Amino acid sequence: MSAGPTFVAIFYAATTVSLGVAAYTGVPGTGKALGGLVSLSALSLLWANERRAVRMLQLLMKAVRKFTRVEGSGSEGSLHIVSGPLVVPLGDRLALPTWGVEALPSSVALRVQVETFRPLHGWSPQRLLCRKGYWCQASSKVKSAEAVAEEARLGEFRVPAADLTGLEGVWQPFAPEVGERLAAILAGDAGDWSHSLRIKDPFPFPGEIPRHIDGGATLYYQRNGRVEEPAFGDIRVRFLRVPCDAGCVFTAAGVQRGDALVPFQYREAPPSGLELGRALTADFNLGQAYMPVDSSVADEAGMVEQTSQEAIKQSASKVMLTALSASLEGWRRVLHSTAPEKLHGLLPGRHSRVSYILTAYLADAGLTWRIRASGFMLLLAGLEITFRNWQAVLMLFGPAGMALETVVIVAASGFCACTIAAARIFYQPVSATFTLCAGVALFCSVFGVMPLVFALTVVASCMVCVVALFAVNLLLPCC
Repeated sequence: MSAGPTFVAIFYAATTVSLGVAAYTGVPGTGKALGGLVSLSALSLLWANERRAVRMLQLLMKAVRKFTRVEGSGSEGSLHIVSGPLVVPLGDRLALPTWGVEALPSSVALRVQVETFRPLHGWSPQRLLCRKGYWCQASSKVKSAEAVAEEARLGEFRVPAADLTGLEGVWQPFAPEVGERLAAILAGDAGDWSHSLRIKDPFPFPGEIPRHIDGGATLYYQRNGRVEEPAFGDIRVRFLRVPCDAGCVFTAAGVQRGDALVPFQYREAPPSGLELGRALTADFNLGQAYMPVDSSVADEAGMVEQTSQEAIKQSASKVMLTALSASLEGWRRVLHSTAPEKLHGLLPGRHSRVSYILTAYLADAGLTWRIRASGFMLLLAGLEITFRNWQAVLMLFGPAGMALETVVIVAASGFCACTIAAARIFYQPVSATFTLCAGVALFCSVFGVMPLVFALTVVASCMVCVVALFAVNLLLPCC
């Protein structure tokens, strides 16, 4: 890979780490520089996330207009939506050898779900229901296991195995056939030296005899409680499958390529810099077969020359622009690889084009807000690092230290709102104006122009208007 935006992004990250080490060891002046770089990185993340959200919304709106529902085979390069049960080739049976479990015939996925009963968090609202704990997969030493069919079909189209991974809400419990290994697990076999040395696959819970519940679909390892009243540390193992029958319907959407539906997406990666990119029909992977272009590589040659020329005549403003460009490029690559702008194909249930797009939009909106929260926390950390010396002095005067903390939080919220508005102003001017008003109200509160309570009221009113506009923007094209 040639030196260019990639090198600059890596250099930016290395500089931030170096400043962090220097600030930790007490080198004078490095704290403010580190805080500035962290804050700049947070603003870049917020901008890249808003660009991704705008482009995803444009992709969803384009999908609403281009969808065609097909029952048989469709036309090459068209965006189709199709519903029905999944079908797998006869004779293929999924298995998980660690547990000695085979799925029933005509199963598209198999899961052994291992859960531990854990206490509720102190802030959990479930405490209001007098619950003391919950079942959690992440805390068990023995991890859950899953297997999916290598090939499945929905109507006339082939469904890739990647779309079958992580399905939720469609798993059905079943009692597996008891083979030799599963019988040993049920009997509490501890294994021998070959299992201890991992010459043979060790048993999941050696020496422990589980209880059969739910007709053999669940194993219960009783540690401190019982089935009727589980205690902390108890473990349950559930055998689940996704069946291929008329009662388990899925909806798939994608662009037809041969006998497969590939995800509907942009032809090219997001552009470098502050540009949002186009969203014309020609910019999507519709029509004849195409070779996607990765703009993260294609833009590097021009950036190398530009960066090298700017390095010759450095100034304060150009150093800031270079740092901003490097941070934007880094976050652009991270988001493009971890949260690509594409419409994923398979959803459980029978959906119309309206409900399918609405489900996809809500899922993407949740991801957008999680990234916004991460950007806000990163910006807050940058401002805290910048003003940490002032805060340490003001903490000696009691409430004054908390006042600075409040100012930092409100200022970070204002920066986030203004960044979101700037990224959306040309594509969603009305909602961006409301968001900008919220940011201005927060900054007015920081500088004492209006009381904080009044500013928060303005922010809440603006957010209600933004939510209403999003609902109208999503539903009107679907009518």
